[in-house]
Amino acid sequence: MTPGNVTRGTRTPGMKAGRPFSIRTRLLLSVGSILLVASVSGALLVVRVVREQSYASFDARLGEHAQEVMAALQLPDEPGERIEMRQTAVSVQGRDWYWLNVNGERLGERDVPSLPPSEAASLADAAPTRPDGRGFITFAANGARYRALVMRQRVLADPDSKEGPPFFDATLVYGAPVDRVEGHIQDVAHSAALGCLLMLFASLGATWLAVYFGLRPLRRLAERATAIDSRSWEFQRAADGLEVQELAPLTEALTLLVDRLREAFDRERQFFGDAAHELKTGVAITKSTLQLGLQRKREAVEYQGYLSRALDDTERLHDLVARMLTLAAIDAGAGGGGEGRAGWTGPERDEAAAAERADVEVELETVIEGMASFAEQRGCAMELAVAKGMTVTIRADDFRLVFQNLIENAVRYSETGGRVEVRARREGGMCALEVRDWGAGIAAEALPHIFERFWRGDQSRSRASGGFGLGLAIASGLVRRAGGGISATSALGQGTTLMVRLPLERE
Repeated sequence: MTPGNVTRGTRTPGMKAGRPFSIRTRLLLSVGSILLVASVSGALLVVRVVREQSYASFDARLGEHAQEVMAALQLPDEPGERIEMRQTAVSVQGRDWYWLNVNGERLGERDVPSLPPSEAASLADAAPTRPDGRGFITFAANGARYRALVMRQRVLADPDSKEGPPFFDATLVYGAPVDRVEGHIQDVAHSAALGCLLMLFASLGATWLAVYFGLRPLRRLAERATAIDSRSWEFQRAADGLEVQELAPLTEALTLLVDRLREAFDRERQFFGDAAHELKTGVAITKSTLQLGLQRKREAVEYQGYLSRALDDTERLHDLVARMLTLAAIDAGAGGGGEGRAGWTGPERDEAAAAERADVEVELETVIEGMASFAEQRGCAMELAVAKGMTVTIRADDFRLVFQNLIENAVRYSETGGRVEVRARREGGMCALEVRDWGAGIAAEALPHIFERFWRGDQSRSRASGGFGLGLAIASGLVRRAGGGISATSALGQGTTLMVRLPLERE
């Protein structure tokens, strides 16, 4: 890759300078967020309950002392006398305060703070708007915060008396500062906040330990995976034979992947070794031909013969390199196959679709016509039987290359005077194509290897006849890339049948 083609990555949310958050960090953040919300909610709930209970107790205390003040009222013994209050009977504690009005007359008070205008206006009217009612007010005055009980009560006089009022309307306001209550609530809030923080940190610590030890099998799995290299393809399982249940699918997938990589690596290594051997052999033959021609001074006709032999050897090398490039193109998905065309529209898509289909009858006739002289040299007859009107979804060039290799292979290994049959028929949505010969056949133990690269059943005979062991490998690759399949059946002395199945074009 050249410097001008380097693709620069962009930073996405949740990544720090190109480094994503680890699973451990994400778990800690998630658990920490949940615990923080739960802790704050719990602390607020505790503070609210404590506030309600504290003010409920405070209000109950105000009510008790207010009843004591009301009990200090002394009703008149004689008609026409004023109602009075026994001051000595009232016991006011600490910084408590009160004032008492009866029928608009102030009968008693103690340390009444300056009421805000709104509260003072609401209490100025001595006549009760709701007899026998009570309520609480909270206000700030003189730099302190107070809570007061406002109690309106109708006190009955002698109902049989003909003189004087039959009842008295009393309004009592009894209050006290709430600094102790608020202080207690603040202490509880501070304790709750401290407890939440301690619980949060303790939970995060426990979570970190749980995640650390919980991810230890994953780290061990990673260590075993990093131990794999080109010299050691063994993926070692856990030493104790135990695997975490959640990691079992990943372990199996890694084992399968390593096995496939090992097989692919072995195939590639074998391919390069065989290719190097074939190239070395071809170069050595060409070199020896030229050396032999230059050993002594020769006539022009002799030089021409040696050059012709060297040219033949060079053509063989050229054919070998071309076949290797074809295999490389198949492996890379180049030269067709439909990759990268999903987004095409309009004429481009129509041209691509037209390029990836082949008329079976036309293309097979073209291949057989091109192989006629080769078959004639071998003394082999060729027969063709094809159903009409079949079109398969494969590039025409690939289709011809597949059957050139298959028919050439069948003719090459047929006995003199034999024949090769090529048949094509419909099988559901597929086109089944057979290439059959009546040659020597292939042994059962060798049959699974015939589509491997550079594999040849008879090494000496194959090289002498010009084969490289790449034709069937190329055919298999092209067929599978087109979405089809290829298989072979054979028996010694009874010939070989190669079956190709390709998808038919949908009408």
